[in-house]
Amino acid sequence: ANIKNSKILFVSKHPSRWHEQFFLKFQNHFSIFSLFLIEEAKKNGFRHLYKIINSIAKKEDAEFIFLDSEFFFSFGFEQTSKITKNIPLISLSFDDITFHEINSIQNFSVDFILSADPVGVLKYKEKNIPSSYMALENNTKKFGLQKWNLKRTSVLFFGHLTKGSRFEKINQIRSSGIKVNVHNPAEYRDWE
Repeated sequence: ANIKNSKILFVSKHPSRWHEQFFLKFQNHFSIFSLFLIEEAKKNGFRHLYKIINSIAKKEDAEFIFLDSEFFFSFGFEQTSKITKNIPLISLSFDDITFHEINSIQNFSVDFILSADPVGVLKYKEKNIPSSYMALENNTKKFGLQKWNLKRTSVLFFGHLTKGSRFEKINQIRSSGIKVNVHNPAEYRDWE
């Protein structure tokens, strides 16, 4: 099936910089429209968010629903499992390391997971949840990679060093003689 130019309903709790990366990656191939759950919940309450998703998906003729699966206390497996089964439901897991076990519960009701966390992908596969790795930070203009001589870089790390044991791991890699360039996406909060 040719999925190019398909319509995607993108569902998340609120806008974030990761969503812009998602849109940059997919906007040339898909028509994307968004629904932010916190905005909807303020108007209509949390209880029937799945009905709003189903209604918008039907009204807009969505061919895929992409659901940001990052932890959201009011939208879990019970609501996710009530999203229409007539449209493929794809979970997006941007930084799964902190809430993987909680995200996994919700993700048992989706058709597929795209994750920006390669370790998360392996953990989902261990649970027999179909998943694949998707790098988000791939726009050289947004991240200013032209200024780096990447031929002299052995490892290019995108992310926050304060999560988990990332700082220690990066230092361990550096101490073994491997050159590591660290790029923190927080420096790029104001997108062009």
